[in-house]
Amino acid sequence: MTGPYLAEVTAEGPAGGKLVCVKLGSTSAGSRRLALRWLRDQAHRLADGLDPAPNAWWARDAPGALVELPGPRTDVPTELRRWESDDHAHEDALALLAAGSPVAFTVADYSGRYTLAIWPVSRSLAPAKRRADLESSTASP
Repeated sequence: MTGPYLAEVTAEGPAGGKLVCVKLGSTSAGSRRLALRWLRDQAHRLADGLDPAPNAWWARDAPGALVELPGPRTDVPTELRRWESDDHAHEDALALLAAGSPVAFTVADYSGRYTLAIWPVSRSLAPAKRRADLESSTASP
C-alpha cells in the first residue's frame, strides 16, 4: 500500500485524579518511510524531553536539577532511544505498513504510557469532494 499515512505520538497518565490522554504530535506523510522517519524524530524528542542530558545548558547552573530516581523501574527515555535506533524493528514496521496494517510502539513507567503509532489511511476515507467528483464522472448523461 502506498500513502498516505498518519502518525501520532500520545502520552497517557494520571492527572487531577483522572486518566488523561494527550496528543503530543501528529502528522500525515505521503509514504510509510516518511511517516516512520517522523516517528523516529519524535522518539528522540520525547526521550530528550523526559531525560535531558546532564550537561544541558539549563542544568549546568542548577546543581541538583537532574537527579537519578532510586529503585528498579522502566526507563522510558532509554527504551525510546533504543527503538529510535532499532533498524530491524523499523524494517518490520515498514513491512506491516506495506501490507496495510497499523504499527505502534508503546512504553510505560510509573508516570504514564507513551505510544508512537502509524497507520495507513484508507482510500475510502477520501474527502467528500473527491468522492463527489468520482461519482459525477461515472454518472450516465
